Amino acid sequence: MGNIGNCSCSIISFGMPGIVTHSGKRRAFVERECVECNRKIHVGDVYEYTVGLVADILVQQVFKCRDCASVSTALFCLSATGRMWKDLRRHLKWTGKVPADECMAELTPTARAKVCDLIESIWEEEDAD
Repeated sequence: MGNIGNCSCSIISFGMPGIVTHSGKRRAFVERECVECNRKIHVGDVYEYTVGLVADILVQQVFKCRDCASVSTALFCLSATGRMWKDLRRHLKWTGKVPADECMAELTPTARAKVCDLIESIWEEEDAD
């Protein structure tokens, strides 16, 4: 496998159509759930939020845990929503490339481990074929 370079624009995902009205990072005052991994975002945890218009009518709020937000920011051109891990898996299998070291360095330790596990599982599948 080669490397995927230019970290912040390696993969495009179209999980959330619409217009982002605002986004940022917050500290949770109530429990939330990550749209990507379904992990609980506990009170006190820092998370990423995005609010947007879908079909010019519906306001959608999306919450990502710190780990998934780091993957989304470091590896995706467009913010993936609800399908980021599936899209990353498909991209890694299709291109046969892994994220470059400088991209992996931008991930949280937990996110980095999860991406490495994903790469290992793809290699194991390829070895089995």
